[in-house]
Amino acid sequence: NDRAIGRETMSSLAKRYGAKAAVNSGYFVTTGPYSGASAGAYLWNGEVVSNGRNRTVLLLCAEQNGVEKIDTDIVNFEGKITTSKGLSHAVTGVNRPRGANDLIVYRPMLGPTTLTDRDGVEAIVDARGRVVKVEDGAGNTEIPRDGYVISASGAAADWLRSKVSQGSAIQLDLQLKPSRPDTCKATDIVGGGPLLVRNGKAMPSQENLAHEAKRHPRTAAGYTRRGTILFVTVDGRQSSSAGMRIDELAQELVSLGAVEAVNLDGGGSTTMLVNGRIRNSPSDGVERPVSDGLLVLTGGEHRRGFSQSSKH
Repeated sequence: NDRAIGRETMSSLAKRYGAKAAVNSGYFVTTGPYSGASAGAYLWNGEVVSNGRNRTVLLLCAEQNGVEKIDTDIVNFEGKITTSKGLSHAVTGVNRPRGANDLIVYRPMLGPTTLTDRDGVEAIVDARGRVVKVEDGAGNTEIPRDGYVISASGAAADWLRSKVSQGSAIQLDLQLKPSRPDTCKATDIVGGGPLLVRNGKAMPSQENLAHEAKRHPRTAAGYTRRGTILFVTVDGRQSSSAGMRIDELAQELVSLGAVEAVNLDGGGSTTMLVNGRIRNSPSDGVERPVSDGLLVLTGGEHRRGFSQSSKH
């Protein structure tokens, strides 16, 4: 639903954007007030939506001559706020629950309010980068449609109280930086992991996800040496299909010609649609609402979709 939290079926998402095909993509939070938030790094139209974890992601590259390319890498989150006096503090997260000594940035894509408790300080920043109000001990602050909220606790809250006040000018810098120097400049990023294929070879996993050694339904994305993009789903947890281990999935992607590939969210989330029809057999028996998806669009639909999403 074009929000940083909440869930929607792939059928609904594909229909809203007029997609010709679609698969589910990143891992997501399943409980609590931030249910549906990305559990990995997430970038949408250049906006950092989630700071994520130290896992392999799928990057959708800036188009060149109308050609879409993708890449895989581990991205590192770097964030800070800086006052007009040159005083800086690290941003520890984006659109996620605020923990002890955290300084979190909440953006309009999250929804109308921060969903935070009263144990912190929150500064409301407008589109010009000016603090319009500082709330201490209130929580669940309204997020301005063209601005953001800085929410701090513990030592970070002490810093915010002492360095920021109504009228302060704030510069916000949020980045998801690739680990490899040759990784493409991304316009969009979805969280995943582990890495499946690099330079045409199946990779042993180094990301230690609990589900890797057992057979489950799987979703993966990659590309071939010719630049063909691969979206792959594997059914599982059914009498007709056991699913795949991560090492088996990596070999399958190699057999399809992948030179780079990454595993995405699987299990009951695994869904593939083509021309409005679900083409796999979801293991829940019905389609599971998920956090986000990868859509295949024609040129006109792609432009229309970006026009809609760029409003956020």
